[in-house]
Amino acid sequence: MTLLDRLPLPFWAIFAAILLLGVVSIGLEMVLEQRLATPGSQGQGDLTEAAATLLVVLYILLHLRLIRQTALRGLAQLRSAVKINDAVYDRYVTRMIRNNPRQEAGLLALGVGLVVVLLVLPPDGVRRLPHQQPGEVVAIGVILLYYLVAFSTLLNLVYVGVRNSIALTALSRQPLQVNVFDSAALLPFGRISLVQSLAFVGVFLIPLMIVGPPQAGGWLVIALSALSLVALFVPLWGVHQQIVRERERVLGNICGELLHVQGALLSAPPAAVAEMKTLADRTEVLLTFRKHILAGPSWPFRDFGAVIRAVAAAASPLIYLVLSQLVQTYLFPLFTQ
Repeated sequence: MTLLDRLPLPFWAIFAAILLLGVVSIGLEMVLEQRLATPGSQGQGDLTEAAATLLVVLYILLHLRLIRQTALRGLAQLRSAVKINDAVYDRYVTRMIRNNPRQEAGLLALGVGLVVVLLVLPPDGVRRLPHQQPGEVVAIGVILLYYLVAFSTLLNLVYVGVRNSIALTALSRQPLQVNVFDSAALLPFGRISLVQSLAFVGVFLIPLMIVGPPQAGGWLVIALSALSLVALFVPLWGVHQQIVRERERVLGNICGELLHVQGALLSAPPAAVAEMKTLADRTEVLLTFRKHILAGPSWPFRDFGAVIRAVAAAASPLIYLVLSQLVQTYLFPLFTQ
């Protein structure tokens, strides 16, 4: 899927190498900060932010792997439910699991640009650190390499998320085999979309829990949670529309059958007890079918409880912020009085 996936190394070796690079980079930055003329400039807040950044990078690496595995497994399971030929379906699979080398090169160049603009050019960037001795120059190079990996990883997550969402949206609009009594064949749509949206949730939630709310306050968290919900449900809109249409068609047929049974019951002679019992049993079966159809969700999730859990997961940064504010406002004062 990504450049890291194509390296001739196992995933856990790459993960450990990036973890080591991050720890070394943070340590070197602390050492260089201590050599500045103004000691103590590396505060606890800066160290916390650095640790949060490293955790976000590691989370992205793990989640990119999870996205790939979920997409591969889900696309294999969806093949029988999507009524298109194999060649067209393979193109959708390729769009979701294979990166374009030119786009990867562009992301890497953009990562280099972010490092230069955010860390090299500003006066309060790495230029403030000591860089007279060769060891200090090497240390700054290690720090810049780590941030290049961090920026490139984040950009790759955005790229994979947008690319997969577009491909999944297009795939959901293809003709689907919809069974209103059992939507199990379409559940991989929901799993793939949920895993993709949770990637951005983790990127928002980890700094929120470690560093605290941003300066913009709750409005930024609300906007990010809304973005996660959009990333969850927009790729599933085509599936939702086809489920709704099929449900309406089946419910219309059931309604017609009920009208037919009603007419037969009203016109049946009183002596036709067996026929009336058969019609009554058929009415009960039809009503059971209708109740089952109406109770099921119109999204590719197991039930309404699964839909609510998916919404809660996508909006977890906002839920965490609200709960933390409630605890600080109403619970903490009880112990400080």
